[in-house]
Amino acid sequence: MPRVYFAKFNINEKIYSVYEQKESLTELLNKIFRDINSDVVLNDKDGNYKFISLDKNPDTLVVNGRLVVYAPGTHVSYDPNKDDVVERADDKMATYITFSFDIRREVIGFVPKRDFGRKQFIEKFKNLIEACTNVGEVEIFIESDLEELNAKLQYFKHVKEVSVDLIPPNNDKKEFDSLFSVNSEELKETNGTKFGMRIVGSAKQGINLGAKYLKRLVRGVSLGYGKILVLGKNTSGEDFSISSDDDAPFTRPISEKAKDSIPTIAEKTRAGAAQLLALKAKVRAIESEERKE
Repeated sequence: MPRVYFAKFNINEKIYSVYEQKESLTELLNKIFRDINSDVVLNDKDGNYKFISLDKNPDTLVVNGRLVVYAPGTHVSYDPNKDDVVERADDKMATYITFSFDIRREVIGFVPKRDFGRKQFIEKFKNLIEACTNVGEVEIFIESDLEELNAKLQYFKHVKEVSVDLIPPNNDKKEFDSLFSVNSEELKETNGTKFGMRIVGSAKQGINLGAKYLKRLVRGVSLGYGKILVLGKNTSGEDFSISSDDDAPFTRPISEKAKDSIPTIAEKTRAGAAQLLALKAKVRAIESEERKE
């Protein structure tokens, strides 16, 4: 059965200006809503791509539509009269993904396809937003399911490496400082807006995933501030890896018939975004209690 995937949208390049109140996060998000359009066309190795069928709701700041990729190609079909295949050239052969972008909640819901995967969609969506609007660079991460991620981390017998990619959050630099044990003011001085962390354990002892610091990293990823990759051995002694993007995404089922339906995906995204907010509230409550200890 197809699945609706969810991605966290983050202002990135101008985030320090938001922290300093030189820029308003609300106005940046409103600008994205106003400026997103179907006129901008970009190109990469897959062909041309753009937004189409856009429908904007000014009351909710939700934009529904599709992201299409088109390039010269060949349609192949079977002709029973000739008992043979028939090829037809098409200079705009297309594939697309239907999406719903809840700008106020900073969540994108979408259904990937075999010929148009999650990573392709997120890269192209990011590029189009940056080209359509004047909000600077943005970052988009697949939303993770914390329970699923924690469950799969139990499969490790020995952890040799943990890699995390982090970005400053849209809403609360204090939360970022707490979760990742860094000082956002010091990071700001580097002019960096995306940070990588790699923790390597010894061959004999390995990394303790139960450590408070690593638990905070996992929670931070589940809040949409980054992604994590864990490498090691499973309980059978085999090489094993867990990626928050690939192995523990937050998804919801959708029928085959409705996987391209704009109204259905919009409703699935609305419901999924509400669930994500509730789950993140629980994560923040856990973090708040641990800070008191």
